[in-house]
Amino acid sequence: GSASAAADAGGGAPLHIMILSSPNAGIFEYHHHQCHWIAFYKSLGISVVIWNYRGYGRSTGWPTPASSSRDGEAVLRHFREKYAPAKIGMHGESIGGIVATHVGANARGDPALALDVLVCDRTFGTLEGVAAGLAPKWATRVLRVLTNWRVDNVGNFLATSCYKVCANDPCDMI
Repeated sequence: GSASAAADAGGGAPLHIMILSSPNAGIFEYHHHQCHWIAFYKSLGISVVIWNYRGYGRSTGWPTPASSSRDGEAVLRHFREKYAPAKIGMHGESIGGIVATHVGANARGDPALALDVLVCDRTFGTLEGVAAGLAPKWATRVLRVLTNWRVDNVGNFLATSCYKVCANDPCDMI
Protein backbone atom coordinates (compact mmCIF):
# COMPACT_ATOMS: atom_id res chain seq x y z
CA GLY A 1 0.00 0.00 0.00
CA SER A 2 0.94 3.63 -0.06
CA ALA A 3 1.38 5.88 2.96
CA SER A 4 2.47 9.41 3.66
CA ALA A 5 2.87 11.72 6.65
CA ALA A 6 3.26 15.44 6.79
CA ALA A 7 6.08 16.94 8.82
CA ASP A 8 5.32 19.34 11.64
CA ALA A 9 4.86 23.04 10.86
CA GLY A 10 8.59 23.65 11.33
CA GLY A 11 9.48 21.14 8.62
CA GLY A 12 11.02 18.61 11.01
CA ALA A 13 9.93 15.12 11.94
CA PRO A 14 6.34 14.85 13.17
CA LEU A 15 5.83 14.66 16.92
CA HIS A 16 2.31 13.24 16.72
CA ILE A 17 0.95 10.94 14.01
CA MET A 18 -2.54 9.54 13.42
CA ILE A 19 -2.88 6.59 11.05
CA LEU A 20 -6.33 6.49 9.44
CA SER A 21 -7.81 3.13 8.48
CA SER A 22 -10.61 3.87 6.03
CA PRO A 23 -14.15 2.54 5.93
CA ASN A 24 -14.72 -0.14 3.30
CA ALA A 25 -11.42 0.74 1.62
CA GLY A 26 -12.97 3.83 0.03
CA ILE A 27 -9.81 5.88 0.40
CA PHE A 28 -10.53 8.46 -2.32
CA GLU A 29 -14.15 9.04 -1.45
CA TYR A 30 -13.51 8.99 2.28
CA HIS A 31 -10.49 11.22 2.44
CA HIS A 32 -11.44 13.67 -0.27
CA HIS A 33 -15.20 14.01 0.13
CA GLN A 34 -16.45 13.02 3.56
CA CYS A 35 -13.63 12.93 6.11
CA HIS A 36 -13.43 15.85 8.48
CA TRP A 37 -10.98 14.01 10.69
CA ILE A 38 -7.97 15.00 8.57
CA ALA A 39 -8.65 18.71 9.08
CA PHE A 40 -9.39 18.08 12.78
CA TYR A 41 -6.12 16.26 13.41
CA LYS A 42 -4.10 18.73 11.36
CA SER A 43 -5.65 21.64 13.31
CA LEU A 44 -4.17 20.03 16.45
CA GLY A 45 -0.71 19.73 14.86
CA ILE A 46 -1.04 15.99 14.30
CA SER A 47 0.37 14.54 11.09
CA VAL A 48 -2.01 12.22 9.27
CA VAL A 49 -1.19 8.96 7.49
CA ILE A 50 -3.59 7.53 4.93
CA TRP A 51 -3.03 4.22 3.20
CA ASN A 52 -4.76 1.83 0.82
CA TYR A 53 -5.86 -1.65 1.71
CA ARG A 54 -4.68 -4.41 -0.60
CA GLY A 55 -6.44 -4.38 -3.95
CA TYR A 56 -7.40 -0.69 -3.80
CA GLY A 57 -5.78 2.24 -5.58
CA ARG A 58 -2.36 1.15 -6.77
CA SER A 59 -2.07 -1.55 -4.12
CA THR A 60 -2.07 -5.15 -5.31
CA GLY A 61 -3.58 -8.22 -3.69
CA TRP A 62 -6.94 -8.96 -2.11
CA PRO A 63 -8.22 -7.41 1.13
CA THR A 64 -9.17 -9.64 4.04
CA PRO A 65 -9.35 -8.78 7.72
CA ALA A 66 -6.12 -10.74 8.32
CA SER A 67 -4.16 -9.20 5.44
CA SER A 68 -5.40 -5.69 6.18
CA SER A 69 -4.50 -6.11 9.85
CA ARG A 70 -0.98 -7.29 8.96
CA ASP A 71 -0.65 -4.31 6.61
CA GLY A 72 -1.80 -1.98 9.40
CA GLU A 73 0.92 -3.45 11.62
CA ALA A 74 3.49 -2.83 8.86
CA VAL A 75 2.37 0.79 8.43
CA LEU A 76 2.63 1.37 12.18
CA ARG A 77 6.05 -0.31 12.37
CA HIS A 78 7.32 1.85 9.51
CA PHE A 79 6.30 5.11 11.16
CA ARG A 80 7.48 3.96 14.62
CA GLU A 81 10.93 3.21 13.19
CA LYS A 82 11.13 6.31 10.99
CA TYR A 83 9.79 8.86 13.48
CA ALA A 84 10.69 7.56 16.95
CA PRO A 85 9.83 8.91 19.52
CA ALA A 86 6.66 10.35 17.94
CA LYS A 87 3.33 9.61 19.64
CA ILE A 88 1.29 7.48 17.23
CA GLY A 89 -2.39 6.67 17.19
CA MET A 90 -4.65 4.67 14.92
CA HIS A 91 -8.14 5.77 13.89
CA GLY A 92 -10.36 3.11 12.32
CA GLU A 93 -13.74 3.96 10.85
CA SER A 94 -16.27 1.20 10.16
CA ILE A 95 -14.36 -1.72 8.63
CA GLY A 96 -11.17 0.22 9.42
CA GLY A 97 -11.94 -0.63 13.04
CA ILE A 98 -10.89 -4.21 12.29
CA VAL A 99 -7.37 -3.02 11.57
CA ALA A 100 -7.20 -0.45 14.37
CA THR A 101 -8.49 -2.75 17.12
CA HIS A 102 -6.37 -5.67 15.90
CA VAL A 103 -3.21 -3.56 16.00
CA GLY A 104 -4.11 -2.21 19.43
CA ALA A 105 -4.85 -5.62 20.92
CA ASN A 106 -1.79 -7.31 19.46
CA ALA A 107 0.80 -4.79 20.65
CA ARG A 108 1.51 -6.65 23.86
CA GLY A 109 5.22 -7.24 24.19
CA ASP A 110 6.05 -5.51 20.89
CA PRO A 111 7.00 -1.83 21.36
CA ALA A 112 6.92 -1.30 17.57
CA LEU A 113 3.16 -1.99 17.63
CA ALA A 114 2.28 -0.04 20.75
CA LEU A 115 -0.34 2.63 20.16
CA ASP A 116 -0.56 5.83 22.15
CA VAL A 117 -4.25 6.26 21.29
CA LEU A 118 -6.92 4.15 19.57
CA VAL A 119 -10.01 5.73 17.99
CA CYS A 120 -12.85 3.46 16.88
CA ASP A 121 -15.22 5.51 14.79
CA ARG A 122 -18.60 3.95 13.97
CA THR A 123 -17.11 0.49 13.73
CA PHE A 124 -18.96 -2.70 14.63
CA GLY A 125 -18.62 -5.61 17.02
CA THR A 126 -18.37 -8.44 14.48
CA LEU A 127 -18.92 -8.86 10.74
CA GLU A 128 -21.43 -11.60 11.45
CA GLY A 129 -23.36 -9.15 13.60
CA VAL A 130 -23.48 -6.70 10.70
CA ALA A 131 -24.74 -9.42 8.35
CA ALA A 132 -27.33 -10.55 10.90
CA GLY A 133 -28.63 -7.00 11.21
CA LEU A 134 -28.83 -6.29 7.50
CA ALA A 135 -29.59 -9.59 5.78
CA PRO A 136 -31.59 -12.78 6.28
CA LYS A 137 -30.22 -15.35 8.74
CA TRP A 138 -28.94 -17.59 5.95
CA ALA A 139 -26.67 -14.76 4.73
CA THR A 140 -24.80 -14.82 8.04
CA ARG A 141 -24.10 -18.53 7.57
CA VAL A 142 -22.98 -17.97 3.98
CA LEU A 143 -20.65 -15.16 5.11
CA ARG A 144 -19.16 -17.41 7.76
CA VAL A 145 -18.59 -20.32 5.34
CA LEU A 146 -17.37 -18.36 2.30
CA THR A 147 -15.16 -15.76 3.92
CA ASN A 148 -14.05 -17.20 7.25
CA TRP A 149 -13.78 -13.53 8.28
CA ARG A 150 -13.91 -13.78 12.03
CA VAL A 151 -13.24 -10.55 13.89
CA ASP A 152 -14.00 -9.38 17.40
CA ASN A 153 -13.61 -5.61 17.45
CA VAL A 154 -15.14 -5.32 20.93
CA GLY A 155 -12.75 -7.87 22.42
CA ASN A 156 -9.79 -6.27 20.65
CA PHE A 157 -10.87 -2.78 21.76
CA LEU A 158 -11.08 -3.92 25.37
CA ALA A 159 -7.71 -5.73 25.15
CA THR A 160 -5.94 -2.59 23.91
CA SER A 161 -3.94 -0.85 26.62
CA CYS A 162 -3.66 2.80 25.64
CA TYR A 163 -5.97 5.80 25.58
CA LYS A 164 -9.13 4.79 23.72
CA VAL A 165 -12.07 6.59 22.16
CA CYS A 166 -15.20 4.89 20.84
CA ALA A 167 -17.31 7.16 18.61
CA ASN A 168 -20.81 6.05 17.65
CA ASP A 169 -23.70 7.43 15.63
CA PRO A 170 -27.15 6.50 16.97
CA CYS A 171 -28.56 6.79 13.43
CA ASP A 172 -26.00 4.40 11.91
CA MET A 173 -27.76 1.09 11.15
CA ILE A 174 -24.51 -0.89 11.42
